Amino acid sequence: MAQFGYTVAGFGAGAEQGIVEIDVDAIEFNGSSSKIEYTNSFWRYIDPMNSGGGSPNATGTFSMWLKPDAIFSAGSKPIMQIGSVDGTPSIRVAYNYSSGGVGGMYLEVEFIGSLNEFGYWKKYTTTIGSLTGNVWQHCAFAFTNGGITAFFIDGATVSSFGINGSGADTDPADTENTLIGYDGSTYGGFCLAELYIDQTHRLLSNMTDFITKVTSPTAATTKPSPRGKPVRIADPGNNYFYLTGDSTTWANQGTNTLGTQTLSNITDCADSPSD
Repeated sequence: MAQFGYTVAGFGAGAEQGIVEIDVDAIEFNGSSSKIEYTNSFWRYIDPMNSGGGSPNATGTFSMWLKPDAIFSAGSKPIMQIGSVDGTPSIRVAYNYSSGGVGGMYLEVEFIGSLNEFGYWKKYTTTIGSLTGNVWQHCAFAFTNGGITAFFIDGATVSSFGINGSGADTDPADTENTLIGYDGSTYGGFCLAELYIDQTHRLLSNMTDFITKVTSPTAATTKPSPRGKPVRIADPGNNYFYLTGDSTTWANQGTNTLGTQTLSNITDCADSPSD
């Protein structure tokens, strides 16, 4: 479990008085058999913006510390998937590789529900090369009304592109499962720490809720150097999930349950984003 550290005062560019840096543990997914499964979905508790209830047309922020295995050919590697009806998840977070342009790795998120709430899914991808293999990065995205409004990596805004699809699971059941490291057919290889989801929509300046420093808004595509560290996340009071710990202590410290937790072949990562 994360241990409280010290208050950062004047820690490099973008640091703010009072941000509390913490030491955190991390877990590893081996890319071939590691996964974590929960029997419930977080959409059960994150309030929707429409009147349907149980819909992921909601407002919130997804945050995690990620160290993905380096890949050099195209092929989506799952990080987390929530629920599915007829094979369509209500959300799927993954990393991928493209040889286009400068070539490199990037995040991709399949997110159901378009801004017009007609039940389309959207696949969002961040800029090619925005993600680095075998390196710890803080990754986050903010969503509202069924659409992702911004991606943030290491305290900087990164560009993204979204395309519409169809056949979305627009009304996932409360008990749809949540999978980490596996999507039903493919395993992802990565280390993970401090997975957090709540119903607060955040901007770049709010990323200090998760990382010690962020870039200047006037240089929003330039990551601070050196990279920031994990910080103590403020308790929002209700409706949030906070998965943290090592391979033996990993658990949800948030206010709402994800149901039964089952860990399969999860080990401790050799390092953590606090190092």
